[in-house]
Amino acid sequence: MSLTRIVLFSAMTILGAAAIAAERNTQELVYIGTRGSNVREASDVSQPQPGEVQGIYAARLNTETGQLTAIGQVAQLNRAQWLLRHPRFPVLYAVHGAVGPVRTAQSFISSFSVDANTGKLKLLNVADAGGKDANHLVIDLPSSTLFSANHGDGSTSVLPLHPDGSLGEVSSVQIETGSGPVPKRQEFAQAHGAAVDPAGKYVLVADIGSDKIFIYRFDRAKRELMRAGAQALPPGSGPRHLVFDSRGWFVYLITDLTSTLHVYRWDAKQGLLQPLQSLSAYPASYVDKDAGKDTTGGAEIAMSKDGRFVYISVRGDQNSIVAYAVDQRAGTLKEVQRLPAGGISPRGFAIDPSGRWLLATNDRSDTVSVLKIDPATGLLSATGESLSVSGSVSIAFYAR
Repeated sequence: MSLTRIVLFSAMTILGAAAIAAERNTQELVYIGTRGSNVREASDVSQPQPGEVQGIYAARLNTETGQLTAIGQVAQLNRAQWLLRHPRFPVLYAVHGAVGPVRTAQSFISSFSVDANTGKLKLLNVADAGGKDANHLVIDLPSSTLFSANHGDGSTSVLPLHPDGSLGEVSSVQIETGSGPVPKRQEFAQAHGAAVDPAGKYVLVADIGSDKIFIYRFDRAKRELMRAGAQALPPGSGPRHLVFDSRGWFVYLITDLTSTLHVYRWDAKQGLLQPLQSLSAYPASYVDKDAGKDTTGGAEIAMSKDGRFVYISVRGDQNSIVAYAVDQRAGTLKEVQRLPAGGISPRGFAIDPSGRWLLATNDRSDTVSVLKIDPATGLLSATGESLSVSGSVSIAFYAR
């Protein structure tokens, strides 16, 4: 081979490798948790319908164009209604349940290693969730601890994570009691969402059934939770999910039954919440035509990576994503936009690691829709991009 050919071959090899690397940098893996059709949800029985395959589905998101391309099912699980990626390792966690009545069937958490090239998952291990109907997970990275909010019995459980990201056995459980005034929805305590304060000293849990945010002191060394107090909300609110700002100064919470966004100042030394603001998630001109009926409203909440914007999803007759600008000093919110979610009943959504795309799971239209985010203004725009996934309820991303 001549010197010229060797040089050309080497140049082509380098260019080819660079092209592959560039393509990988514009591709993120998307994992979609499903729990089947809403027919089964209405019957409150965790039993797949004929021909229905529940589990985790994978896709690729092009971070330049927003195009979402299906890979297919990568794990078969019953009622895989929450997914969470380990913030450091290529590991994915999924809650899932045994077949049977949703609120009494035991829940489990599975850990999977992620193949970054193919999107395939390899099971690491399965652990008891420590409660019934687990439906939300959050990680405290410094202590390598996973928390599970368990809707079926009002409990919050603690699981240590091994060095490879696999799950240890439950080390601590807190079980609450209580109820609210809304029939069928608030008959008992129902932990629905958890958040760890940035200092790692407390864990907050939103409980739909008891209209409270439970505050737990967290011992990182022992991986134990201890009840420290509770913040009451107006009766019938149904607190659902909550997030801290990255500084640990403020807490933002969305309610399910009243679709209200609450803002609190967080006292990290005392472990106390101070109410600052409450906003209806519905338009100011809204008139409730179904007053008195059991309708679902507020669902998910997330904050932009730079902490300048808060986003929520609203179901019921809204099917919208609403964006709010954050006053960095006061912590209060101002609505800047509301946009159709791109499907019916946006139960969940997540912002991708690039901060440029919001993916919503619309569980009553069986779709995952893609909205574009302008990082400068926080405003959303429809892309028309969507993926058909039956019973989609949760999203997790994996980027190299």
